[in-house]
Amino acid sequence: MPSQVLTIEDQTTFHVWAREHCDADVLCLYTAGMPSPAWRAMYLRLLSEFTAATPVLHWGDVDEAGSGSQPS
Repeated sequence: MPSQVLTIEDQTTFHVWAREHCDADVLCLYTAGMPSPAWRAMYLRLLSEFTAATPVLHWGDVDEAGSGSQPS
C-alpha cells in the first residue's frame, strides 16, 4: 500500500515529479486537467481501498489560466 496518494493536473509537472520520485511509495496519478466523470468514479473506487489515515493530496495548476504550471 502506498504511504499517500497524489494527483497532479499538469502533464509536465507530473512527468518531472514522477522522474524525481520514482522510488517513493506514493501513488501518483495524472488527472489531465479536469478529470472526466468516469475518471472521478474510478478515483473514488480506488480511494475506497485505502484507510482514512492515508493522505490524499492534489497538485493543481498554479496559474489562473490553468496551464503552464511549473513544479517548485
